[in-house]
Amino acid sequence: MNRSIIWIQPEKGRSDDRARIAQLRAAQFLPVAVDSIDAALHLLRQFQAGGILVRTTTAPPEECSRLVATGSPVVVLVTPVHVSMTDRYLLAGCAAVVLEPCPVKDLQAVVQRVASGERQVRWPDASIAQVG
Repeated sequence: MNRSIIWIQPEKGRSDDRARIAQLRAAQFLPVAVDSIDAALHLLRQFQAGGILVRTTTAPPEECSRLVATGSPVVVLVTPVHVSMTDRYLLAGCAAVVLEPCPVKDLQAVVQRVASGERQVRWPDASIAQVG
């Protein structure tokens, strides 16, 4: 299983995710933080990632389709405010939609599932179904 992860997060908000990135490293993932979708696409010309993590605030569904086209599975992190867009992300080809806040162990499990080929993953299933 490919354990590399591209985490798209602008530098100004990345400090909030340093702990998550460290925890993913401790779980034997190789997270690489980049500032933008264009930076991620540049990296994806060189290798395929086991997963791409992106927030709804960084990438609308239309932009995620550019990432999906690379063949690496895309995991979208949504806030409760954006949870109504879950189906739009899945229809754009994203492999998973994760409602934040999400414990890092659960995020690891979702990334492992999509890196292994699973698609249409929703976390947590019940919360997204009820809110959306």
